[in-house]
Amino acid sequence: MQEAILSQCKIKKFLNFLNETTWTSSTPAHAFGNQLKSKVDVEMAVQINEICDNITLAREMSMLGNYDSAEVYYEFALKMISRLIIIISEPARKNNWLQVQNKVNKEYDQVKELKNILQTLRIDTGDVPVGVRKRDDPDIWPSPTP
Repeated sequence: MQEAILSQCKIKKFLNFLNETTWTSSTPAHAFGNQLKSKVDVEMAVQINEICDNITLAREMSMLGNYDSAEVYYEFALKMISRLIIIISEPARKNNWLQVQNKVNKEYDQVKELKNILQTLRIDTGDVPVGVRKRDDPDIWPSPTP
């Protein structure tokens, strides 16, 4: 699970390395100036910001136990990564993004697995909090009358 919870800084550094540009989440795409050569570069920069933000939000939601929201953010990030991979023409960068996609997909699978485990635990206990017993259980005798 530690692998699934990488810090936000590490993912941004890795994405920076992949794209050979320096940016922060607050930098708008048009601020890249001469580094961006075409409309595709601008689109990629915007997509990378969105991917990073969605992965960060997905991880935060996972840590807070909001697995439904985390799934939505992971799904959107994975769709954006797939679109980005289609745009990239360089084989080395495409391979790096495929690796990122695999890692994010593993995190997404772990979140889905956690959600399923919690769902089965809720079904098994009948939504009764731990330590509280049902009153209609025939194996439990009632309190003695005084």
